[in-house]
Amino acid sequence: MRKEKNINQKYSDSIESSSSSISRMNRRRFISLSALIGIGASIPLHSCVLDSRPEITAKRDPNLLSEKEWDTLIAVQESLFPHEENAPGAADINAAGYFQWVISDPLIDPAEIKFKIKGLFRLNEESMKLFMDDYSELNEKDQETVLNTISKISWGKSWMSTMLLLIFEALLTDPIYGANTDEKGWKWLDYTPGIPRPEKGKTYRDYTLNNGTKISSNDV
Repeated sequence: MRKEKNINQKYSDSIESSSSSISRMNRRRFISLSALIGIGASIPLHSCVLDSRPEITAKRDPNLLSEKEWDTLIAVQESLFPHEENAPGAADINAAGYFQWVISDPLIDPAEIKFKIKGLFRLNEESMKLFMDDYSELNEKDQETVLNTISKISWGKSWMSTMLLLIFEALLTDPIYGANTDEKGWKWLDYTPGIPRPEKGKTYRDYTLNNGTKISSNDV
């Protein structure tokens, strides 16, 4: 009971700390503690009927994101979840590829997709306003300033929360789907996935109805 109380207190402290400061350590501590106390298990991955979506890839899809949007995505994910000596960063788990995969989902409300992408544009707008340069071109200190600024704005707080959630999903998903490369997220969190795990040829992309047709969004 005491241990549980201590963990919950640390988690509460992390939430408060993340709200008042966008420091990198607080963000990583927040996500790590969230996963360790089981929040990850309650977060649904995005739609599971996605045979029309492309494979998760670390390369930019020009049909989904412009070069500037891609550069901004890579930069802000690195700010939110940076690589450390003994911990994977956003790039290590292919979080950018996962973001592209999610915004290609035909089952997601187009307004949600627009919000995710427009956030990259608005982040750059704020970056230009403060430092007269794109976010991806700023040094770490100035990037932190931009994030701290938008975290005090309604859209910015909501958008950053969404970005963290997507990184969290990329951290925890089965590597067969392209993110969580080499199980780096699982290994970092000392997490044991549920059994049975999906296998090649037996993922949700391969599921069919009784009549042998592919599952579509109309069957959800």
